[in-house]
Amino acid sequence: RPTRPYWFLRTKGMARPVFSPDSRLVAAVGHLALSDDDVAPKHRKQELLSTQVFDPATGQPLGPELPVGVPILDGCFSPDGSIMALACAVAERSKQTVLLPDGKAGSMQLWDWKTGKQIGEPIAMPSEPHTIVWHPSKGQIAIGCAAGQTLKIDVASRKVSTLFEAKVEHQTWRWHPGEWDSCSMSFAAGGDQLLWCFGGQSHVLDFRKGSIRYSPPTWKSWSTSLTSRNDVYLNSFVNHAPRALRLTQDRGWKWIKKPNDSDILTLGSGSVAKLSRDGRYVVCGGIVAHTTQVHDLEWRRIACPPFGDGATDVDFIYGTPFVVTAVEGNPWTVHFWDRISGRIAAPTLEIPGCDLLTWIRVAENGRFAAMTCHPYGLLVCDLQSFHDNPLQRVSPQDAMNLAIMNSGSQIYSGRMSKLLEGEKWIELWDDFASRHPDFHRVDIPLDLAIRDHQTRAAEFETLNNTTAAAFHRRMANALLEKPDAVKPEPAKVPAGLESDLATLTRAIEDQPERAAAWRDRAAWFASNRQWQLAADDLTKVLEMTPDDSQSYLRLSPLLILAGNHDGYRSICREMLKQFDDATAETTVEQTIKTCLLQPEAMDLAALPIETLDKVLSADEPTHMMLAWGSATRALYAFRAGDAQAAVDWADKSLDHSISSQQQALALAIQALSLRQLGDLKKAGEKLGMATDLIESALAEFSQDRNLRGWQDWLIADILRTEAEQETKILSKNPDGATDD
Repeated sequence: RPTRPYWFLRTKGMARPVFSPDSRLVAAVGHLALSDDDVAPKHRKQELLSTQVFDPATGQPLGPELPVGVPILDGCFSPDGSIMALACAVAERSKQTVLLPDGKAGSMQLWDWKTGKQIGEPIAMPSEPHTIVWHPSKGQIAIGCAAGQTLKIDVASRKVSTLFEAKVEHQTWRWHPGEWDSCSMSFAAGGDQLLWCFGGQSHVLDFRKGSIRYSPPTWKSWSTSLTSRNDVYLNSFVNHAPRALRLTQDRGWKWIKKPNDSDILTLGSGSVAKLSRDGRYVVCGGIVAHTTQVHDLEWRRIACPPFGDGATDVDFIYGTPFVVTAVEGNPWTVHFWDRISGRIAAPTLEIPGCDLLTWIRVAENGRFAAMTCHPYGLLVCDLQSFHDNPLQRVSPQDAMNLAIMNSGSQIYSGRMSKLLEGEKWIELWDDFASRHPDFHRVDIPLDLAIRDHQTRAAEFETLNNTTAAAFHRRMANALLEKPDAVKPEPAKVPAGLESDLATLTRAIEDQPERAAAWRDRAAWFASNRQWQLAADDLTKVLEMTPDDSQSYLRLSPLLILAGNHDGYRSICREMLKQFDDATAETTVEQTIKTCLLQPEAMDLAALPIETLDKVLSADEPTHMMLAWGSATRALYAFRAGDAQAAVDWADKSLDHSISSQQQALALAIQALSLRQLGDLKKAGEKLGMATDLIESALAEFSQDRNLRGWQDWLIADILRTEAEQETKILSKNPDGATDD
C-alpha cells in the first residue's frame, strides 16, 4: 500500500520533474523563462540552482543536494539511473547571453547524484543548452542549444560532435504557462530516431547520421512538440489542434484521417496533447481549451464525452484506462478521469495555496505522477492512492471489470459495445467488493449511487444515447430494490442539456430583468440551431444592455443565420449610433466587425476604421488586439476591395492569435481574399483549415451550450460559408463569366 497519496518535493526555485527510466527516482530541473517581460512575471527569475534525487514512493532523499550553482534548464537520468546530466545556463543569465558561443551561454554537466560530486569539468556549449536526452541504450547524450545546434556527446570519451544544425527563430515570448520550453527532443524507434522540435520546427532525425529522415507537413503555427508511441507521431502546436500522423510504406508522412478519409483529423483545441503508450489514444487539453478530450485514433472519433475544464496539462496513467489533469482554480486541483466513460475516477486532489500547477509527467511504470506546483516545488502523487486500477492491488481482469462498470457497457479491444444489464453490474460490483473490501468506491452511500445513475441516465437521454441511458435507469432501479436502499429525491439534470430548456425558461420567469438568464437560453437555442428563437432572446438582452458592444456582436450572426437580413442591418445602424464616439479599443473593433459580416451591409465610410488603425499602429498594442483587431482590419480591407492587404492583415492576426476562434476567423478571411486574387489553390487550403476548426467547435457547441465564445465561431462560420460559395462560383466560372 502507498505510504501516503502525495508529497511535496521542496525546491528553491521554479521546477519541473524528471523520472529515471525505471521510475524509481525523481528529481527537479528548472525552466527556460527569463524575465518579468514574459507572461506570469511572478514565476520568473526563480532559477533552480541546485537539485536532489528522491524516492517517489516515500518522498525521502536518496543522495545529497547537488550544488550546481548556475541555473539548471533541463536534465535527465542515464539509462541505469546512476548519473544525472544537466543542461545549465551561466550565472548572470539574460536575454543577451542566450546566443553567446564558446560556453559563454551555458554548459552540460554530469553528476554522480549518490555522492553529490560532479563528474569531470562542465562541457562548454555553442549557445545556451535548452533540452537534453540520454540515448536509451548507448552512453551518448543529445543536447539542443538555443541557436539551433544539436550536439551528440559521448559520455565515456567526452567527445562532442555536431549532430544537426538548423536556423531557428529564437523568441523568448513563446514561453508561456503550459508550455515552459520552446523546444523538445525524445528518442523513438529504439533510439534510431531523434524527434526534434525547436524554434517552432519539427523533424525526425537519424541519430546515427544526423540527417533529417522525415519532416511533418507544415502548419502555420509554432510547433511545440513531436512525440511518438508505437509508430504513431503526434505533432503539437501553439493554439492549434494537434495532428496525428503515421509513416506510410514509402516512408512518407500521412495524416491519420477521419472515417470518410477526406479531412485531417482535428484532435481538439489546446496546446498540450499526449499519446497513450500503445499509440491508440490522444488526450488534448491546455490553457486555451474549454474541456479535455480523449480521441481514439483507431476508430477515428472522440473516445468518450469531453470532461472537466481546460487543463494546464494532461497525461495518461500508463497501464490503466485513466487520465490525470491539472486544472486552474481556487484552489488548483488534480483530477483523475476514466477515458472510457468520461467520468471522474477518483476524488479530486485540492492544493490550497498553490498558484501554478502544470507540467505533468507520469512515470513509465504508471505508478507515480509529478508536476510543477508553485510555490511548493514539485507535487508527487502515488497514483495507487487515486485511480481505479492500483497496479499491485487488482488483477487485469478486475481492472477491466472496473472499466466496464464505469461505462455501463461490455468492452472489447478498448471499445464500448454490448449493453451491460443492471443485474450484471451488481454481480460484478459485489464480486469485486468482496475481494477488495478497502477499495474506496465501497464507501459510496447507496442513495448517492442511485442518484448518480439517475443523473447519468438523464444526461445520456439528452444526448440520444438510449443504450447508455437504459443501462443507468436499470441500474438505479436495481439498486432501489436493495433492502437498505433509501429513495433519494429526483435527480436534477445538469445545466446545458436539452431537457434543461424548461429550467432555463423558469429562470427567466423568476427573474425576467436578469440579462444573464436570457443569454443562457439564447445559447441553448443557438446550440440547437434555433436561430430565430436565440435572436429573440438576445434582442431582449440588447434592450437591457444597450451600452454593451458584446450584446450587438452576439445578436448579429443569429439574425443572419435566421435569414433576417433587414434586422441585421438595423442592428448595425443602432450600434454605429450607440458607439459613435467610442474610444475603447474592444468596442471599436467589435463595432467594425459586426458591420462587416455581410457584403455591402453598411457604408464603409461610416465605420471608425481610423480609430482602429491608431490602436494597431501604437507602440505596444495588446496581444489580444493584435489578434482580433488585425483580423477585423483584414475583413475591412477585403470589403473595401484590397484583397492583398486583407491577406497581409490576416497573416498578422494568425501570428498573434491566442485562440482557435481568432485563427478560424483569419483563415476564413484569407480564403475570401485569395479567391478574389484568383489563387484558388491557396484559397482552398485556407478554407479547409478554417473548416476543420469551425466544424470541430460547432460539433462541441451542439453538445455544450456553454462553449466559450460561441458567437465568434458563428461569425467565422458565416464568413467561411461566404468563401465556400464564392470559391464554388469562381471554380465554375474561372473567367468571371456569368450565366447571363
